[in-house]
Amino acid sequence: YHSSTLLLDRYLVVVGGMKANRSIMNEAVLDTKTWTWMGNGGVVIDSMDCPPSGRHGHSVVLDDSRNRLVLYGGGSGSDLLRSGEDNSEVWELQLGDGWRDSEKFAQSFPWKWKKLHEDSYNIDNNNVNEGTAGDSTRSVAPKLTPSETLCLGRCHHGIKISRDTVLFLFGSGRPSTNGLLAYDLKSDHFFQQEHLSQQPVSASTFSDSSSTSGGAVYVKGILPKPRFTGIAAFLEEDGYIITHGGYCSQDQDTIGTIDVLDLAPGFRGRQINNHAPTFDGLPIDDRRVSYGEVSDSQ
Repeated sequence: YHSSTLLLDRYLVVVGGMKANRSIMNEAVLDTKTWTWMGNGGVVIDSMDCPPSGRHGHSVVLDDSRNRLVLYGGGSGSDLLRSGEDNSEVWELQLGDGWRDSEKFAQSFPWKWKKLHEDSYNIDNNNVNEGTAGDSTRSVAPKLTPSETLCLGRCHHGIKISRDTVLFLFGSGRPSTNGLLAYDLKSDHFFQQEHLSQQPVSASTFSDSSSTSGGAVYVKGILPKPRFTGIAAFLEEDGYIITHGGYCSQDQDTIGTIDVLDLAPGFRGRQINNHAPTFDGLPIDDRRVSYGEVSDSQ
């Protein structure tokens, strides 16, 4: 339950994970050209930093426009359901000068951790938009709701869908969610969710349309079952996210379905730059049902 992020098609950055008695926060880099761990497996981190706490089931994306890795959420403890707590923190790991040069990559160390957003449960509602002098933490504005924080809980999907946008789906084991949340890397703030009427259209998606506008994420269509620990793949050229499996803690049961999120339903059937879509969708199960959203009270 660690994260693995590939840089320069060569260096695999491994962050965090779980041991038998706790979650950990170690950073390691594997050179996949030589199949050796750099620096005996440990990344050189600025000794003045206060790093993130031990965690598993988090996500990490490369924000190459700003020379950093960005870490989202995760959970503590030594198993998925019986110990630890989830969090909605956001951290950046600033890469050193020269990290883009594959042959001089080792010279980019040390890297530096910095917290961008505190866990929403630790934010004072009266001071959401106020920073503390000398504090490098940027508070979430506005504060995430309890149901939104589930999308950053352990074993969510965190997928970078464009240069400046990261999308979060599912996550958390107590309870699991079928929610969706997005993050703007340029401003370092979350888009927050507003749902349209849930009426299925015709595409092979679990949420038949998804877009961002005016600072909010809009989703409509049939919602899949809440879950965490599943897998997801992003078809970048065609604008689909395909998810499979997972576990719903509310039902205490595994999930065997494949669900597809269509990020660009308005472009279906069009050719863009003489490129025809390579993915035509999947057969629709006419017996599928739409599951309710997980509420703040839950």
